[in-house]
Amino acid sequence: MIIFDRPDEFVFAEGAKPGEVADFPNMLRGWGEAFDRTGGKPPMEWFNALGLRTDRAVRYFMQRGVSEWSQTDDYPEGAIVQHDGLLYQAIQHTSGDRPDNMPASWGPLYNYGVTSITGLTNANVTLTPRQAAKSRIVLSGALTGNVQIIFPTWLKDWKVRNNTTGNFTVTCKTASGLGAVCPSRATTLIYGDGVNINSDNLLANPLNNTGASSDIVLAIGQAAYIDISAATAVPLHIGCGDNQSYEIEMQLSGNTGAQLGTYLLPNNTSYTNYFVWEQLYNTSNTPLANSNYSSGFGIGGADIRYRKVFLSTKTISKTATSHGASYISASLGTSSDVMASFWQAQPSTNTVGDTTTPWTSLGTVTFPVAATGRILIRRNS
Repeated sequence: MIIFDRPDEFVFAEGAKPGEVADFPNMLRGWGEAFDRTGGKPPMEWFNALGLRTDRAVRYFMQRGVSEWSQTDDYPEGAIVQHDGLLYQAIQHTSGDRPDNMPASWGPLYNYGVTSITGLTNANVTLTPRQAAKSRIVLSGALTGNVQIIFPTWLKDWKVRNNTTGNFTVTCKTASGLGAVCPSRATTLIYGDGVNINSDNLLANPLNNTGASSDIVLAIGQAAYIDISAATAVPLHIGCGDNQSYEIEMQLSGNTGAQLGTYLLPNNTSYTNYFVWEQLYNTSNTPLANSNYSSGFGIGGADIRYRKVFLSTKTISKTATSHGASYISASLGTSSDVMASFWQAQPSTNTVGDTTTPWTSLGTVTFPVAATGRILIRRNS
């Protein structure tokens, strides 16, 4: 097959003198019209007009690459058109269906650029076809309520970067379908299936929440981690709501301190003998139990190496259950039964009598000694 060179950019008869070009009188009939009008001898002006018409069509495609959509044309499945500066592909045979208004007939192709939605507060935003045609969406603003970003019902992938602040959620969805929560300070991969907006990557990459200055809201199944170094108080900066559940996993190192207890302070608030905890532990292979009041959810001893905590934020029955290994110094025993330093497997359960105050932030973890390591938080429901 011959590979043709790009033709020149001249248009036949574009420089014709006045009177040298005349529109062909009957385009649909063709040259037969010449027998009726000129005895079968078409004039020069008609030839110039046809050459001009043909070259202009060639130049149109050389400049644009893809033709503009026409309301009067028929398009087979797979046809590609331009409309309002964007590229679309026909999903099915279509005629008269405007590409930006008929997702059942047209789908967007790759379109260059980034769509930025700024100033988000508490109002939902419906993306225009031009905005949604971009593959990367960047959101920003100080949220004062939950926000929905409404996408077209396309079969398309997007990367959504959520730079908003505030303890509220951003959900990307279709007008009448389901959606996916896009957590703040994270980029979420979402896709449209023609009905709903979905996300596959919430479990894949935990969000780095180290050094955060405000609370974020995790989607169900999503995790965040905090790296700490020689810290005695670590705000988790995880916003929460009623009737949710979380796991906190801690891998830490440190030294035994002058006080007992590692605590979780819900809502980043200080308390005094507000919580009730029950604890099982062992000394010299002897199982023992203890219970008392505390000033926070007691989730470990003075020196935690590993700890797993399960939280329920239900307003009427807030609880924290934990298990793991803690090191207890002989001089800091949990009871008079403890006579020597030892490692102990230490499950504990905490409750709080307050049944009316909502739990809106997971809060702050406090250590009696400087701790180094990582805290991983995952939302389960």
